[in-house]
Amino acid sequence: MSSFEKESLSYTSQQIVLATLPKFTSTLSILGSAYILQYILRHPQKRKTVFSRLMVALSTSDVVASICFFLGTWPVPVGTVGAYGAVGTTQTCTTQGFFGQAAYMCTPLYNGVLSLYYLLVIRYRWREDELKRIEVYLLVVPPLVAGGIAIAGLVLQLYNFANFICWIAPLPWGCLDTARYGAEDANCVRGDNAWIYQWAFLYGPVWFLILFMAVAMLLVYNTVLSHEKRAGRWSFSRRISGAAKQQQRRRRRSTAATAATAAAAAAAGGGGTSGSTAAAAAAASSAVVPPASEVTSSTTDASRPSTSALLPSFRFSAASLRPSCLSDEAATTAPSSNRLKHSRKVANQGMLYVLAFLLTWFWGTVTRILDLAKNRTYFPIVVLHVFFLPCQGFFNALVYLRPRYVRYVKDHPDRTATAIMRRNFRRTVSSLWSIGGGDGTAAEQDEGDYDGEVEEDVQDSAAFVDDDLCALPPSPRKASSDATGTGTSTKRHGTSKAVIKEKNSDLNLANSQKHQISMDSFNENEEMEMELEGKEEEEEKEETAPRIHP
Repeated sequence: MSSFEKESLSYTSQQIVLATLPKFTSTLSILGSAYILQYILRHPQKRKTVFSRLMVALSTSDVVASICFFLGTWPVPVGTVGAYGAVGTTQTCTTQGFFGQAAYMCTPLYNGVLSLYYLLVIRYRWREDELKRIEVYLLVVPPLVAGGIAIAGLVLQLYNFANFICWIAPLPWGCLDTARYGAEDANCVRGDNAWIYQWAFLYGPVWFLILFMAVAMLLVYNTVLSHEKRAGRWSFSRRISGAAKQQQRRRRRSTAATAATAAAAAAAGGGGTSGSTAAAAAAASSAVVPPASEVTSSTTDASRPSTSALLPSFRFSAASLRPSCLSDEAATTAPSSNRLKHSRKVANQGMLYVLAFLLTWFWGTVTRILDLAKNRTYFPIVVLHVFFLPCQGFFNALVYLRPRYVRYVKDHPDRTATAIMRRNFRRTVSSLWSIGGGDGTAAEQDEGDYDGEVEEDVQDSAAFVDDDLCALPPSPRKASSDATGTGTSTKRHGTSKAVIKEKNSDLNLANSQKHQISMDSFNENEEMEMELEGKEEEEEKEETAPRIHP
């Protein structure tokens, strides 16, 4: 038996599992993050959006973290107790701990920024140009904070072997720290008070970010649900208004029929003969008689105000429920149902990113709670923690690809799930191969045939806010911004007034064209309705005309 085999027998099965398992899940995470990176970087249009650049930063941070997880126990100094496969030194362990701490902190921060992005876009109606004003802070603050914390850990000599990687831990394991046992009894060579720094440098911020993302998503869903309720009331009021108009039209028919009958009776009574009386009866019988339900309605409505008297106030309430960004004419043709579906899709996409983050950190949170409550952990929960913690990039890739997958399934209902998964796997492998020097021709051709039609995630967030959530009242900030033009932006960015004026004119032209389309659609509907009403009135006149036989 070789010396390596003898050494491997000195480790428990649990230590071998904890050292080996992260290498598989971290590989999936590296591939998922690499796919997102190459997909965005190979498409110039996607690189221009704030959302795509946030995804690039998040995926880059996750690649670094996944590489540290993949290395596992390899950088740990040789001979460290419980470190299966350790072949490194103190310097390699410190390097892994430094970059790992920076990436472990930076990835949650970027997830929090992504939740903030959805909150600003959906609830507070920020446009793309407004997001670009704070884009520098969104992209730079997380690595600065994470890098500063990592440097602090480097100065304090906190990076040592911690179960399955090099991170913040005491050395030797189980030594007495100064915070709990005092400076006289403390015997830690490195990583003194490591448990305090674990909470200060990672666990505490992560728990705060979890709370922040939960609140942000609740606000996003509250905005979408309130919009749906408001649009539902507006749609209901439109249906009631249509029913009132129809009832008024029926009452008009009944009144015309009664007048025709009276005219026929008067004409017959003027003759003074029995033949005239018969003719009057025939005319009365030939007149249009309203249905029994309408007669009942007419008799019951006599004791209360007529519907026509209530129409003005009713129209006012319907107008108050109409989307504020639509004109009176364009509001009648607003396709609210499709926009409501799109608004819910965008909110669901943001929630899935949050769920991916929560699934990554859930078992680690359970492990810390058990450690605080019972001062012990359970190996199955630790295994789940080690399995899911490196999977952030893999889960993000699944969420990122989900809109394309759903669209493809909708457009190709005849394809089986196996065929769709095989196609997506082939495209993913081809795309990743193009990173390593392959031509990626098949992937480019395949994506060129279909990806142009895919509406991915929230790339059109600004348009979605203005069009799909236009039932929400405009914010005072937005109103003041529209009233003052882009003077503030000119001062901040040094853009010439000519360029700003040209952009404003293009924007006004686009808005006028959009309004003109809505007006044209409304006018067509009005013409069709007037034509139908005219035909109905002609039919009523023909039916109610007195038929007096000589």
